[in-house]
Amino acid sequence: MTDITDDDEQCSKHLEKCGIEDTERDTSEVDLLSYHEYRAGRLVIDPQQAKVEFGEVVAAKLKLSEDGTKVLWPQPTDDPNDPQNWSANRKALHLFIMTLAAIVPDFDSGIGIASIFPLAQQYRTTTGVINNETSNWSIFLLAWGSVFAVMLMRRYGRLPVLFWSQLLALLFLIGATIAPNLATFTGDIWLE
Repeated sequence: MTDITDDDEQCSKHLEKCGIEDTERDTSEVDLLSYHEYRAGRLVIDPQQAKVEFGEVVAAKLKLSEDGTKVLWPQPTDDPNDPQNWSANRKALHLFIMTLAAIVPDFDSGIGIASIFPLAQQYRTTTGVINNETSNWSIFLLAWGSVFAVMLMRRYGRLPVLFWSQLLALLFLIGATIAPNLATFTGDIWLE
C-alpha cells in the first residue's frame, strides 16, 4: 500500500517536469493526457468535484461522458484515430476482430482433438501418435508463439502482426486439410 503523500510528491514532480508548479495546479494547464497515470486509483469522476480539485479553469477543459455525469480518464484527444472518439459500430468491429484473433489459434489447436480417430485411420497410426503430434505440440508451440508475437508487435505494430498471423494460420489450416501424409499434416498443424 503506498502512502498518499508519496503519490502527491510523485504527482508534484511530474507536474514540475511538465512546467507546472504545484501551487498553480488548480488554475493553470494540467497535463490532462497523462494525469490519470500518476493519480490512478484516486481520479476525480464527478464534474462538480473536479471544480473543487482542479479549479474552474481546468475543470471547464475536462471532457465528460455523453450524459455529462462523469469525467473521462484518460482524456480523449481531438484525433479521430483515438479509440475513445470512434463510433459504436467501429468499436464493435474492432472488438469482433480482436475476439476472433483470440479464439482462432485455440480453435486451430483443438481441431485435431475432435478428429483423432479418423486421422489415425487415415494416416495408419495410433490415436496416441496423432494426439502427441497434433494436440500436445500444437498447444506447446501456441504458448511460445504468443511470446514471439508480442516481440513482433513491439517492432512492427499490432495490425501487421495480427493480419499476417491470421493469414498464415488460414494457409496452414488449408495445408493441413489437404496434407498427403502425417509429416505434412503435423507440420501444418504446428505452424498454424
